[in-house]
Amino acid sequence: MVVGCPYILAYSVADNIMPTVAFLVHELGVPHVSLSKVLQSKPQLLGYSIAQKLRPTVAFFRHELGLSQAAVAGMVVRCPALLGYSVPHNLQPTLDFFRASGMLRCVAVCC
Repeated sequence: MVVGCPYILAYSVADNIMPTVAFLVHELGVPHVSLSKVLQSKPQLLGYSIAQKLRPTVAFFRHELGLSQAAVAGMVVRCPALLGYSVPHNLQPTLDFFRASGMLRCVAVCC
C-alpha cells in the first residue's frame, strides 16, 4: 500500500487514518477481514473527508439506489474506488443515464 501510494505516510493517524478506518468498519460495515483489501485497492480513501466525501457518497447509494448499509459495504469491498467518484459529476449523471435508458435493472442485477 505504501509503495503504490507513498503520500499516505503524510496522513495524520489521529485526523485521517483512524477516523476513516472507524467509519469504514463501524459506520459503513466493511468487515475487518476485508479492510486490508479495500485500503490496498484504494489507499486514497484514508485521505478523504468523512463529512464531505465518504458519508455523502454512501448516502447517495443508499437513497438513490435504495440499498441497505450492508449492500453498500459489499459494493465498497468489491469496488473501493466507488467512494472516490464525484456524486454530482459522475455517479448521478451515470445513474440518470441508466434510469432513462431502462438499463438500471440490468446494472443492479449484474453488480
